[in-house]
Order: sequence, then C-alpha cells, then structure tokens
Amino acid sequence: FSSYALIIDSKSSGTNGGVAATSTWNVRTLNTEVADPDGIVSISSNKFTLAAGNYLIKWAAPGHRINRNQSRLYDVTNTTAIAYGQAMRSYASDVTTCLSTGVARVTPSGSTEYRIEHNCETTSSGDNEFGQGNSLGGTMTYTTLEIYKEA
Repeated sequence: FSSYALIIDSKSSGTNGGVAATSTWNVRTLNTEVADPDGIVSISSNKFTLAAGNYLIKWAAPGHRINRNQSRLYDVTNTTAIAYGQAMRSYASDVTTCLSTGVARVTPSGSTEYRIEHNCETTSSGDNEFGQGNSLGGTMTYTTLEIYKEA
C-alpha cells in the first residue's frame, strides 16, 4: 500500500454512540480524521470521499441491545451497496454489545462518496444503540474506518 487513512466516530467521555431506527439502513457517524498523511480522503456529513484509484477499506460498527444487526459500505455517488459486514446479534434483554466488521476493495474511476450504514432488528429506546458510553476517562470511539490506498 502506498498510503492509508483512519477515520472514526469520536465523542466526549460519557457520550453514547447514538440512536438507531429499526429495519432501515442508518448512517453511522464519521466525524474525526485521525490520520491521513497523504490526503487520500476527505470527510463531510458522515461521508468520506475517495479519488480514482484502488483501495482496501475495513470498518467496524458497534451495536448495543439491537438484536440481529449488520453494517455495510454504501456508495453514495452511485447509489449502491458495495459490501456487507458480519451479521451479528447483541441481545436486547442481556444488555450486550457486538461489533459488525467488514472489508471491501473499491476501485472508483473518479471522485466517489461513501458512507457506513447499519441496520438493526430492535432498539432499546435510548441513545446507546450504536455504542454504550462510559465515564472512565478519554474520548468514546464508536465506528472506525481504515482506508489503504494501493500502490
């Protein structure tokens, strides 16, 4: 790989990951560019844009008390799902959290906008379906996105 970038959903200590709606593809928050030494990606409104090239993309998205759930990489520019993450289950009755991870290779021919989406079976009527916060110190990290540009 010739370059890489790391983008996350970062929230202040004690802040939960967000509210989910059932049986629909919820857009996951992407708000912090942690690393992008060569400027291969830009982020805006929970979407990320890549220029023409070949990329390997890895993502992880937590689900808390939402029963069956799955994440996906969605191509906003061309309105199509690119790849689906692992199908997971976090039992609503047991107060559990799981992580739907995925990986995909994309080869956009021009500037293309993407986002991470997450679908779930159940919600817990709180603001923690996309991650349970704590006040143990430091920031809360929820959705993570790694992008590797091929040489």
